[in-house]
Amino acid sequence: MKLYILFLFLHISLFGQTQNKTELELIKKTGKHNLIPMYGEPYIEKNKEYIEVDNEFLKKIDKDFELRSTAANQFVLLGLDYFYQGDLQTSMKRFNQAWLLDTSNAGVFFGYWLVQSVLDSPSIMSAYLGFPSIEITSEFNAEKYYELGKKLDKNNEAENLTLDYACSSFSRFGQFEKGLQCCLTRLKMDETDTLTLQNLANTYMRMKEWNKALEIQKQSLSYRKNIAFVYHDIAWIFQEMNNLDSAEEYYLKAIKLSDITYFKPRVSYCFLMEKKNKCIHAIPVIDSCIEALPTEGFFHYTRGKLLLCSNQKKEAIIALKSAKKLGNEEAKSLLKEIKKNKRLSPN
Repeated sequence: MKLYILFLFLHISLFGQTQNKTELELIKKTGKHNLIPMYGEPYIEKNKEYIEVDNEFLKKIDKDFELRSTAANQFVLLGLDYFYQGDLQTSMKRFNQAWLLDTSNAGVFFGYWLVQSVLDSPSIMSAYLGFPSIEITSEFNAEKYYELGKKLDKNNEAENLTLDYACSSFSRFGQFEKGLQCCLTRLKMDETDTLTLQNLANTYMRMKEWNKALEIQKQSLSYRKNIAFVYHDIAWIFQEMNNLDSAEEYYLKAIKLSDITYFKPRVSYCFLMEKKNKCIHAIPVIDSCIEALPTEGFFHYTRGKLLLCSNQKKEAIIALKSAKKLGNEEAKSLLKEIKKNKRLSPN
């Protein structure tokens, strides 16, 4: 199977491409094989020391797993998670380990496509490899890995999973159009997929395309089981659009339809009320959060701010001291500011 994959790879790679020998030699010299797809095969030959490291890795896997293919699947998932976290180097290392275990795993090649899609400029590639400057070599073009993945993906399962990560993550790297394209491709497969709709809305939000994000969130209301989460995001979008009354309306809807342990809309509502100078209305909401989780210093800090806003300084200081005792640094800073202002104020 490895020979078959290598043949496919060469067939795709050699068409209209030339090797950048200087860059490849630099990668080999610095031992950064694990930061490029397939450890650089077939363009870079591993030294003996790296082959020995690979063999030790395979021995450990054979001891811990019944099948290498099972281990490969786990390493693909790790690679996807690291990509989502923005750690491209560790993501590539996990995909390469998966490839070492199973060269026929479609998810590996879709993973290569993810990382290489982000490394699409000399500056990003240079920072990634830690080189002063580097050309983008055609040998590692992202799209050919996607093509290889599709050839190996029997039921589109690996492709769909990868598109989910692409849809949610490309915009984090500033590649908004790629993110949108992946979201829309995923929706063609299932227009009611709530994860994709959420990721699409998030992409529009990162682009500050508030009306488009709002449209997608409202569309997802028809499909989401727990609509409190959608109401919170709709409220947040309205707040970013400076439509504070609508934001308040939807935060209250999210609070009403959610369990007390869903703190996000409650805290968001409190800060919105501070912005609207209606802090007194938010105090019961933050009190309910404190009752549910009394050891969270941030809640006590929020209560202190709301009390200050409501001209209840004495009670505010008590709340802030509780927050400070629980380790909240913001409360500590605010208490210092209050003390300083008191010292400077005329008698």
